[in-house]
Amino acid sequence: MKNLSAGRGYSLKVRAYKTAAGKTYYGLCSSILYAPSKPAAASMIKLTSGTSHYVRAYWKQRTCTGYQVKIARNSGFTTGVRTYRITSYKTTSKKMTGLSKGKYYYVKVRAYKTYGGRTVYGSWSRNLKIKCR
Repeated sequence: MKNLSAGRGYSLKVRAYKTAAGKTYYGLCSSILYAPSKPAAASMIKLTSGTSHYVRAYWKQRTCTGYQVKIARNSGFTTGVRTYRITSYKTTSKKMTGLSKGKYYYVKVRAYKTYGGRTVYGSWSRNLKIKCR
């Protein structure tokens, strides 16, 4: 399917067909299927660091259910990884505490949408780097 809106759910039915001797024959329709599209990618705006060893991430609001924020000590997100789940689409920042002073951290964010108990994630934003004060 092409030209779908980001973060929307679509209902559809599927059926088989065959063309023989210039005539088209259709099979039975399936039950209604629900197909969600991926939310638009979240975009990170900035990172700030406070004197009490925390980093706060800010991003643009998207049409979604919520966001997932990931912080790590390296750009490959393999060392010291923490993942936070924000359950409101209106929230556009996250304060991450308990970090080490003078160390560099990488942060990225993505939007997610929940449809009937199924969660679909958008693409990750670009990584931003910050030194914790």
